[in-house]
Amino acid sequence: MIRESTVVSFALCNEDPKSVSVVKKAGRYKSSPPQREPLASAPSWTLSVADTNRRRLGRSRCFTGMVGEMERRRLPLASRLLFFSLLSGTATMCAGEAASFCTKMLQQITPMNYSTLLQAEVKSYEQSAKFRNKIDELNGRKKVDWDSGGRIGEIATALRKVVDKSVHSILDLGAGPGLITRYAQQLAAKVHGPSGAVRIDGVELVHGWVSAARDFASTRPVKGTHFHFQQADITNISLGATYDLIYMADSIEHVPKFRRGALWQVLAAHSHTGSRLYLHFPNVKMQLAEQRRQHTPAHISIGKGSGRRLQQYFEEVLELNDVVKAGCCVGFRTKHYKDHGNGKSGYVSFHLIKEGTALLRDCRKGGPRTPPGE
Repeated sequence: MIRESTVVSFALCNEDPKSVSVVKKAGRYKSSPPQREPLASAPSWTLSVADTNRRRLGRSRCFTGMVGEMERRRLPLASRLLFFSLLSGTATMCAGEAASFCTKMLQQITPMNYSTLLQAEVKSYEQSAKFRNKIDELNGRKKVDWDSGGRIGEIATALRKVVDKSVHSILDLGAGPGLITRYAQQLAAKVHGPSGAVRIDGVELVHGWVSAARDFASTRPVKGTHFHFQQADITNISLGATYDLIYMADSIEHVPKFRRGALWQVLAAHSHTGSRLYLHFPNVKMQLAEQRRQHTPAHISIGKGSGRRLQQYFEEVLELNDVVKAGCCVGFRTKHYKDHGNGKSGYVSFHLIKEGTALLRDCRKGGPRTPPGE
């Protein structure tokens, strides 16, 4: 019996016809399941996910993910559409398409003026109110709520779950002045105690924030940890080490698309089998709104008198499915994700794990999905 199911269309990669109900018209059904038809003869169908078939569908070869979550969570329609969009995109990623995605991502060409754009963006940051606000947060002159459901609270909650006894090294990419880096450092010290030897590294592009982070850490050492902070482009670094935990707190959306492949190669080079990767970034709705707010094109001068307004030269929209596939390209499998906005404007938490020889087809088996209990 199908209570009410959202119907989506996508291509199936040799899917098991016993796992799905195939119908010829998109719509909603509140009656018994429609007639099943064999899939072997048709590359594309309209799919209706039946309550009775979700568990089997979740274990099938080519369709992934958050099976049964819509019913259990009783999510609003907007969130259901988001989930099905993610699932359908993952399902269409057959071997040839997946290889093409990875090839295109890893072979993107960086424009000749990239360094100039980075320098201009750094200057814009250092002239903005945001630059000083973040330093004030670091030094306690501006209150930070680590426990609420806001942006920082979401990141802090995720870090409290992943910084455990197995984590002896942490890398923060796009670390700003080190506010959250410092929080991760304190979490590690609490877990391992003063006799621990946890390495905490932060990398940031903006020189002024790097100086602020170093100055703060030099006067407030944390026993059981080793803190290092350096200035660099996070898509072009080689730190000579791998890390148990890597995270990016609202920085990945500022990496331009043409450097996204380089970033994932950096993540691969600084991780080992079992390394965990946590990403926090605006969902599509929030980021599109941010793009509209910052309507001035990157190549146009900000203009006299507008120095307080931050011009972030790269505001990229991150499609959830692209994050899944990009991670797979370099051996990261998505464990789960959470849309904190529940279909409205908000942020997304993404959790991945490095599986060494993980292949794209293997990544489809277990995720992405919403974490149990959330």
